[in-house]
Amino acid sequence: MPDVHRDLDPSSATPIDPPKAPVASGGADDLVVRADSRGVILYVSESCRNLGYEPQELIGRLGADFVHPDDLTGFAANSARLFVPDVGDERVRREFRYLRKDGSWAWLEGHPTILPASDGRLGDVLNVFCDVTDRRAMRDHLRAQAHLARAPQA
Repeated sequence: MPDVHRDLDPSSATPIDPPKAPVASGGADDLVVRADSRGVILYVSESCRNLGYEPQELIGRLGADFVHPDDLTGFAANSARLFVPDVGDERVRREFRYLRKDGSWAWLEGHPTILPASDGRLGDVLNVFCDVTDRRAMRDHLRAQAHLARAPQA
């Protein structure tokens, strides 16, 4: 498993002000996160309260700290791919389990974008997350029903 913490000091993160312009997202419940290239959260929208957190509880922490252990390898691979030029992402898995404050897990689908730095290099990551927990539960239920329907009747 890759080491997603690579000599990071999250306490050195400097919180940034919320974006001055509105951030396009699919809905008011979408979670907007800005993280630096190391994965340290610099900004998080107030919709993080849907996961039980206050924004100040997340700022300065590593996003990977909230990813389910079974999803860390895929999460780290996706994060690394973001910074590789000209790598297509049409088949990249964007749904991972994230820890709610109450200890349960939410499935979130991320839509990351690399923001350019002032010097033209790749900068921070802006990610808009949508909670897909209910959608996944419905999909799993439908798959189970389809499996039962195909099973031989005794």
